[in-house]
Amino acid sequence: MKNENADLILTGLQSDDQGFGQTGVLMAAELDRPHATIIMAIEVDGAKLKLKRELEAGWFQHIECPLRRAFDSIGINKVRYATLKGIMAAKEEGKIAT
Repeated sequence: MKNENADLILTGLQSDDQGFGQTGVLMAAELDRPHATIIMAIEVDGAKLKLKRELEAGWFQHIECPLRRAFDSIGINKVRYATLKGIMAAKEEGKIAT
């Protein structure tokens, strides 16, 4: 990654092992870059970024930072909940134990 000289590095939260979410944190430390986690929205404004971070208890934090940064735990996707119709169809196909 050092040779790539990327302006923005995005990593995920989950992993196949324990899901500790340390990839972005460790990568930022190794590259000596600022780091932010649990980002819900990113807006590019010239050479800076405006971020919306999710905090505890439904609170959000709005911050600005330089473009050269590493992020993890990007939560931009919306949560999808199973519908009753989908649950019933899965049950009929034997995908859900009764």
